[in-house]
Amino acid sequence: MLVAALSSAEAKTAAEKKLMTKVPDSTNSGFMYIKDEVPNGVLLDINDNGFKTVVLDSQYPVLVLFWASWSPPSRSTLYSVEHLALNYKGKIRFARFNVDEGSVAAEEYGVTQVPTILLFKNGKMIGRFDGPASDRVIDSFIKKQLK
Repeated sequence: MLVAALSSAEAKTAAEKKLMTKVPDSTNSGFMYIKDEVPNGVLLDINDNGFKTVVLDSQYPVLVLFWASWSPPSRSTLYSVEHLALNYKGKIRFARFNVDEGSVAAEEYGVTQVPTILLFKNGKMIGRFDGPASDRVIDSFIKKQLK
């Protein structure tokens, strides 16, 4: 009985820790991100509020697409990034940052056009790609930066 009670208490503590590390998604308040969960092939929506937790504090490399819904080149690059997120499942986290919903991170990293792709590792930007790109070009960019 004591073992079951202890296991229950430990499980509750672990669950509370997970709840404390969740960050709300910028576009869907029902979606939650658990800090340092294994990249699952899903493109995360982030904003200025979640940038530090999702990108800078990640134990995984993170590719961030700065984009805008009104920009056709952004939308085509978004499609490529979504495709690559599935290919890098378990290895790299992928996120998109809508510049119309936040500007602090965009300004901090000098994003002046959309689309712009930034690649982060251990909290530091290690690569940048400005302009539209196909999945093949982005894949090559990732491999070059993560050598």
